[in-house]
Parts: sequence; structure tokens; C-alpha cells
Amino acid sequence: MLTVYVLNVHEIVKTWELPNCLQEYVLIVLSVFRITCIFLTLASRWWNREEFMQVCDAFRRQYSPEILPHCRKRILNKIFCATTVDTVHIVITTLMMRKQLTLNMALGTWGLFSTTVIVHVIVMQYFVAMASIRGRYILLNKELQALISETRSLNPNRIGVFITSCCSLADRFEKIAKSQSDLQAFIDRLTRVYEVQVASMIIAYYIHLVANLYFVLSLIKHNFKSMISPEFAMLIYTTLIVLYFVDFSMNASNIVDLLDTHDEMVQLLGQRTLFQPGLDQRSMASL
Repeated sequence: MLTVYVLNVHEIVKTWELPNCLQEYVLIVLSVFRITCIFLTLASRWWNREEFMQVCDAFRRQYSPEILPHCRKRILNKIFCATTVDTVHIVITTLMMRKQLTLNMALGTWGLFSTTVIVHVIVMQYFVAMASIRGRYILLNKELQALISETRSLNPNRIGVFITSCCSLADRFEKIAKSQSDLQAFIDRLTRVYEVQVASMIIAYYIHLVANLYFVLSLIKHNFKSMISPEFAMLIYTTLIVLYFVDFSMNASNIVDLLDTHDEMVQLLGQRTLFQPGLDQRSMASL
């Protein structure tokens, strides 16, 4: 279906009855870049399939039900935004091609949309993984905060209880350190596996945003004949641009919030200088 789209892209663009050739060229270039990003994404996924399966297995080991409350809302918002973007694209294309829709054009267009949905699923996997890692960091920070509070409340005068508590706290601190180390290794591996997909989607976002801004300006100057009404077309394109900004900001904030959560852990570890003197060497080493 994607091959049919490539072979018929010029005819598909012509059915849109655009006012000038520049807009046709913009659509064709947009399609070429879109297909290139799709092929790069899928080729990268196939090339790294073995490592990708290992990453999936590592993610399964990292996941726990306690993480879900800390990432459920943003994951649902991401799904809604990505689904709405694809739906608006389908509406625009259907409106443009409704007068001269043929079987080849329908197969090609739906092939392109189907492949784009696959890419959205791949990006969604990365988004869910990073959101889950942030949820895991939040749980570790809460546990670390509780341990720090417990450590600061130790009484060195009660020698027996103090030594026992130090050993217990050292074990718990080491468990948190091991969990954080595993998380960091998982992030590095995840980023390496998804780097081509993420770069391709950033390029696709930028190209689509520029193209849609251009078509909004063109609508202001020209009324596209194939549209139901210029007002409705303006509403659709404006909605699409807003959704692109929202979707991109959600992707960016997902990474930034994870970095902020990591910084919060670093700040918590900085409180070890406030502990009472007398902690055993194992407890201090685990910090």
C-alpha cells in the first residue's frame, strides 16, 4: 500500500485542486520526508530487534503496579493527543480527495496512515517507558526520603539498637542504590535502541508543523476549491497545529520531568552531611 502511495503521490496531490504548483511541491516533499522517516524507523527497529527484545524484558522486570498512579494520566493524555492528530489527518485527506477518490489512491493513502500509526505506537512505547521510569524514580525518592528521616532520628546513645538499625538501614540504602543503578543502565540502553526512531519523529514533527503553517497562510490568501468551506478548513488546520505543539510539549516534558526527578534524588542524597556522627562505615559507604 505504501508503494501504491509513492507511485500515485503526484496524482493524489492533484486531486486536492491546490491554487498553485508550490503547494503541490510542498505536499510531495512532505510525503517524501514522511515516508523516509517511516522507513528509517522501521528499519532501525528490525536492525536492533534482538536488543529491543532485551530492553522489553528489562522493562518488564522494572515495572510494578505502584508505578501506575504516577504515570497513568500523562500516558492517557499522550494516547488521546496522538489519536486525535491521526484522526484530523484522515479528515483532511478525505475532504481533499472526496471528489476523485480511486481504489489506488485509497489503498496508498490508507497504507501511509497505517504505517504512520505503527510509528506512533513505537514512539508511544518510548514515551510509556520513560514515564514509567519517572514513576519508579518517584517511588525510590519517597523510599529514600523515609530512610533519610529514619537515619537522622537514630540515637547513638542506645548502642545495641543503634548498631542494629545502622545495619538494617545500610541494607535498604544498598537496595535503593542497586535499583537506581539498574534504572540508569536501562535508560542508557533504551535511548540507544530508540535514538533513530526519536530523531525521525522529531524531524517529522518539524516538517509537518512547517507544512501546516504554510497551508494555513495559503488558506488565508486562497480558498482551496476542494474544501467544504474555508472556515472549516482553517479550523481543522489550526486544531492540527495546536495538537502538534501539545504533543511535542508532552514528549519534551516527559524527559524534562524525569531529569527533575533524578535531580531531586541527588538533592536528597546531599542531606547525608546532616546525619549525626557515629554511623558505621557500611552505612556511610552505601550513601
